[in-house]
Amino acid sequence: AWTVRVHRAALDKIRAEAARGGAAGVETGGILVGRASEVSRALNVVDALPAPEDSVRERGRFVLGTRGARAAVDAYAGLAGGALY
Repeated sequence: AWTVRVHRAALDKIRAEAARGGAAGVETGGILVGRASEVSRALNVVDALPAPEDSVRERGRFVLGTRGARAAVDAYAGLAGGALY
């Protein structure tokens, strides 16, 4: 079995996004950033990036957009020295 660990900073961002969506009555989402370790069979989520602006937020669904997503992830990975993705 795998373990998922969500660091506090990521959890705080996830909760804030969920609260905004709940207030607006829509589903929410974003891009989770972290690291996977096959040795320890763990996923470590260290941050949450905002959803791209072309994401769809509706009452019954969320569709993650793509506009700017690759650039945002690449920029984050660059700041982390390629250690996070």
